[in-house]
Amino acid sequence: MPGDSFDVTVKIATNYNSVAMRWFVLYSKSAFELVGADGNFAVTDAFGNVGGSVSYNVSGNVSYPVGYSSDEYGVVLIQWVGGGENLAVFNHPDALDCFTFSLKVKDNAALGTTGEIFIPDNSSYYNAALEDASNASTYYKATGLACTFNGSSVLVGAAAEPQLIAADGSDAVIDDAAKIIYGFTGGVGSADDVLSCVTALGDGAIAEVDPTDDGYGTGAVVRLVQNGVTVESYSVVYFGDATGDGVIDESDFVVIDLVNAMLYEPDESSAEFLGMDCNRDGVVDESDIVLVDLVNAFMGEIDQLNGGIVLY
Repeated sequence: MPGDSFDVTVKIATNYNSVAMRWFVLYSKSAFELVGADGNFAVTDAFGNVGGSVSYNVSGNVSYPVGYSSDEYGVVLIQWVGGGENLAVFNHPDALDCFTFSLKVKDNAALGTTGEIFIPDNSSYYNAALEDASNASTYYKATGLACTFNGSSVLVGAAAEPQLIAADGSDAVIDDAAKIIYGFTGGVGSADDVLSCVTALGDGAIAEVDPTDDGYGTGAVVRLVQNGVTVESYSVVYFGDATGDGVIDESDFVVIDLVNAMLYEPDESSAEFLGMDCNRDGVVDESDIVLVDLVNAFMGEIDQLNGGIVLY
């Protein structure tokens, strides 16, 4: 998520007796920035036990590897040199966690943004080594022919916030402003009918539906749940269904007639009211009663996308 911080661990493996190394760790500046002035750079205890001295530069005021620039990439330049009375040697074919630093996903990073963290294969590095780890006089410089360098990379994303979208092939419309879902052209006779029309996006995100007392029609609630926590709720609107049972019948005619006669006044922003507004003109009146009557007479069906009637 934008604003989140995470730790980067630099793992190093060598199959020779290295006594000096340097690495350019690059990261995408469009997505990431260092945490604090120095990125909380630290040497692991395991690498500290190797000995020698470590220095690092996070200023960006360095000569970047060919093909890369400070316009696009930030850098953590790390250098290690074996030293002391007994020359330190690094030889760990199985890789060792050596350094860590912290990055933050930029606050203005667009959701879904990905950024790369990597060590370029062509980055310059010290490659001094010993033939005999116990004999400093056996020093040599590993060349590209004798010692290849392979840097690996990782893509890190600014994870998208959980989101509910219409499922592929569905006519459902999710109105995030009104917090309603309509367009259930296949009907809403069951939980599966509702849930098959939506897809939950985001790690650990799922869609769940809570029925009304009578079924999965108007007034049922679709919840976007992430890791067990409800983050958004949407009301089902099935035009023509005033009772919430998912069926358009005589009972809906009766309720809409009561509203038209001003004997019952539901909240005009409620799913119930919206479901009674069969022609979607913003009012519940005689014209909506006519449409429900036509459905009950098996002469047509309510257009669940645009309102009105589709005659048989």
